[in-house]
Amino acid sequence: MKVPLSWLNKYVDISLEHHELAHELTMVGVEVGSINIIGDKWGNDLCIGGVEKIVQHPNADRLRLASVIIGNGVVKTVVCGANNLEINQKIAFAEVGANLFDVKSGEYRKLKPAKIRGVVSEGMICSELELGIGTNHEGILALPKDAPIGCNLKDYLGDVILDIEVTPNRPDCLSVLGIAREIAAITNLPVKEPEITYPQSEIQVQDKVNIEIHNNDLCKRYAATIVEGVKIGNSPKWLVEALLKAGHNSINNVVDITNFVMLELGQPLHAFDFNNLNGSEINIRTAKSKEQIDALNDENLTLSSSMLTISDSKNPVALAGIIGGKKSAVSEATTSILLESASFNAVNVRTTVNDLGVATDASYRFERSPSVDIVPIALQRATKLILEVAGGTAMNGIMDVYPEKEMQKKLVLTSETICKVLGINIDKDDVVASLNSLGFKVLELEKKVKSKNDGYQLDITVPYWRSDISIKEDLIEEIARIIGYEKIPSIMLATPIPEFNPDLKPPKFVLKELIASLGMTEIISYPLTDLEALKLVDPALNENDVIKTTNPMNSEMQYMRTSLIPSVLRTLSQNIKNSRGKPIRLFEIGRVYKYFSSQNDEMLPMENEKIVGVLCGPRSNDSWLTTGEDVDFYDGKGVLEILFNKLSLKVNWMPSTNKITKEESTADLICEYPINNEKNEILGMCGELKREVGEFFDIEVPVIIFEIDADSIANNIQSKISAYHQINRFPSSERDISLVFDKSITSLDIVNMICSHKLVETVMPVDVYSGEEIQQGKKSITYRIVYRGNDITLTGDQVQKAQNSILKNLKEGLGVVSRF
Repeated sequence: MKVPLSWLNKYVDISLEHHELAHELTMVGVEVGSINIIGDKWGNDLCIGGVEKIVQHPNADRLRLASVIIGNGVVKTVVCGANNLEINQKIAFAEVGANLFDVKSGEYRKLKPAKIRGVVSEGMICSELELGIGTNHEGILALPKDAPIGCNLKDYLGDVILDIEVTPNRPDCLSVLGIAREIAAITNLPVKEPEITYPQSEIQVQDKVNIEIHNNDLCKRYAATIVEGVKIGNSPKWLVEALLKAGHNSINNVVDITNFVMLELGQPLHAFDFNNLNGSEINIRTAKSKEQIDALNDENLTLSSSMLTISDSKNPVALAGIIGGKKSAVSEATTSILLESASFNAVNVRTTVNDLGVATDASYRFERSPSVDIVPIALQRATKLILEVAGGTAMNGIMDVYPEKEMQKKLVLTSETICKVLGINIDKDDVVASLNSLGFKVLELEKKVKSKNDGYQLDITVPYWRSDISIKEDLIEEIARIIGYEKIPSIMLATPIPEFNPDLKPPKFVLKELIASLGMTEIISYPLTDLEALKLVDPALNENDVIKTTNPMNSEMQYMRTSLIPSVLRTLSQNIKNSRGKPIRLFEIGRVYKYFSSQNDEMLPMENEKIVGVLCGPRSNDSWLTTGEDVDFYDGKGVLEILFNKLSLKVNWMPSTNKITKEESTADLICEYPINNEKNEILGMCGELKREVGEFFDIEVPVIIFEIDADSIANNIQSKISAYHQINRFPSSERDISLVFDKSITSLDIVNMICSHKLVETVMPVDVYSGEEIQQGKKSITYRIVYRGNDITLTGDQVQKAQNSILKNLKEGLGVVSRF
């Protein structure tokens, strides 16, 4: 927020030099990001000029020649292309040699003589950006009509601007008066409060307009008054100058006052053309579904039923806390205005801003919940100033609709509590002085039971503008920052640090390290996503089980994720676009969230940790040793098998019914073997992503994806008891066996039956064969079987006998035959 020093001086007498002032503000938590000294680079080559005459450029349709008088009868001819250039306008004129801000270089440069399309330009008519006092470069800076021609621009506009970086918890500091109060606390000086009294007519405002709040949760308070007989026109110099230095353009005197009071007090206001309101009534209600409003930014906004509006008897005339409508906007024809000041729900304002993509200075403040008590004060202040700059007559009183009035906050603070939080004893007088300087009212209470070591007990009333103060710790923070954090000594802990032996490598950390060691890159994504993506990866998902946030950042981040898959695939999509055909291996370990029913049928959130990994692209980087083939299902399966081998967990695979992977290239991962579908725990899945799922995330290449349950794996690791087995000292024998069987039979069924023989140590598929001799509906796989006896060396006959027995069992049990 830009705060001019000249504006601050109206409320507190500042004696500190601006750099020292910036330092002191920063030390109490009101950070000054930068200091801009207006006019320090201008010199004497910039002055106020008056546009005497405008003619068309002889050689350019979009350029005009302006005759500018700069005092003492001196007239300069300037080539100008601004659309807002007018005769009799007061402007900022730069002579040749003046230092101006260059848009292209971002630096100040001297203005050089120029001939533009055959005509010599004897200077420049400047915009805000060229002067370095704003960002507007679409037109020239128009000065007030009473600006004195020939006056040095530095003398007229020069000032020091503090750019304050306000934290979200301090809405009171989004105002010049709020910063002035902070300065007053630092310098121990009084604050000069703005005048809010004004003359009123005998006509009661209640007789002219009816106001009704239809949703107290979305609008706590709504106040309004009516001013008749106003004359819309240009604003006076002091008003234009104040707004300009604070980064706002002048519009007209009434609208400028609403902006001025917003910047002065931190409370947004809005002025309606009262004659353009239907039915002389104001309804604060939510919009009807697909109701529309033509906003002041020239956009036609389609509203949803959750959005709060300010409506007359027929239609919305403003979007509450965000932007007004064109129908009721103040114009040159306006003679009567209804002035609004209100308190709107911060979450609703933020949600509406996100949904519509319309953000304003007003919405920025309402999103930070300014004090509800400032509503009538800002209204009275604005009414007083409007009467001064636009004339008219204010009706008697204000309409102040406040259905659920809040009591002024009071807190009791003791010296023991202060010492407990800060670690030091602070004298009562210092505490009282610190709080008083910030506007708190402090009253000492007597303790019922007194002792020699008793401290003090204070009853503290929170000032109306401090909506951020709610607990004792907030008060202690205020005391500490005014006294100075740097003055609080560092004290060692009075008690020893408890001894314990933390698990330096918990199971989930081990999982993360192992997966990374397999060539995968870890990613971390937001835990928020959209419902459409969640339902795509889990079609059976019940929407009632999904946790919805009350204040989403945007429409794509409304729900807590029930799966890591959408966020991982979105990250993969971005990586594919920048991979240039290189291998991509990503994984994420993180929490997913779902509601579940407790014993009392109460819906409670549940968190589980999952691991999701994706592989796509070639198996390895380009090399003369590789063939350049892309990854397939077996690459993902291999990553998981190596992972579980390193974890010493026995796992196996079974057919999967997963909806997001291809049926022929997917499998579920289960713990232990042989398989028992009723007892085995499913740890996860691996497969090739379906094309339509990939296209939803803008992925057009084959992707291998796996998902495993980190909680289940961690529990298996922790519960697993390592048993000692003596290394078998007897030699093994290997035999390869090529089998032909129906495609409906899984390789896992074969492996389990082979493993059931007591002499079989391991079984591994080593080759898949397809040829003309393999009948349709059949498949052929070669398995390598390792035989070993526990207490004898197996002879060739014993091995062959075991192999024949296995072949017999396979044929009788599964209809499997040997290919040879």
